[in-house]
Amino acid sequence: MPALPLTFGCHLPMFGPIATRGNVLAFARTMEALGYESLWASDHVVLPYSIKSKYPYNSSGQFPLPPTSAFLEPLTTLALVAGVTERARLGTSILVLPHRHPVLAAKTLATLDHLAEGRVILGVGVGWMREEIEILGGNYDRRGAWSDEAIRIMRACWSQERARYRGNSSPSTRSVWCPSRCARPSPSGWAAIPRGRCAAWPSWATAGMPRSRRRTRSSATSRGSAPNARRSTVG
Repeated sequence: MPALPLTFGCHLPMFGPIATRGNVLAFARTMEALGYESLWASDHVVLPYSIKSKYPYNSSGQFPLPPTSAFLEPLTTLALVAGVTERARLGTSILVLPHRHPVLAAKTLATLDHLAEGRVILGVGVGWMREEIEILGGNYDRRGAWSDEAIRIMRACWSQERARYRGNSSPSTRSVWCPSRCARPSPSGWAAIPRGRCAAWPSWATAGMPRSRRRTRSSATSRGSAPNARRSTVG
């Protein structure tokens, strides 16, 4: 089986004291000039003062940023970067679906992808921080099923002239109409993090995540795509 193409991307300086307009613009321009294939943004909307949820990405279980830390909103940041780059792809690593109504997310992403001329890579997940999801009105315990429906709603918004969807996970997703199709059928590169228990969507792979890479191959094959049509990006 052919090997997946390997490309290199980097994460934008979007949290902490380096999260300034000047730094984001300079970093994006420089990384594109150096030949990096993609630029990535992660997603937190609010940082609560008290976090009891266990952070899953270090041994201490403690979220590494203080609540007073700057953390730029990812889609706004990528829109800024789209205006000063021409080639680099723009990815979310990841966009937490329960943070946003799916119709608003679909519209924002389609607008971003239109203005970036098709360079958006959409990575999605269900999130780990109960406190943040509940502050934003989500049901943490139902976030997996809710996110499955959100994906279906977003795809409907991107593909149908008059999109309509009925679901069961929450009142906000039971009836959705979009008066006209968004700018593009959908941003490329759907992804989901296996930890989130969403439906079997392809996963983007990073260094140290061999299971995700195997799942990318398996999912691509099951959907009728050639595995070598997908990429692995190391950041």
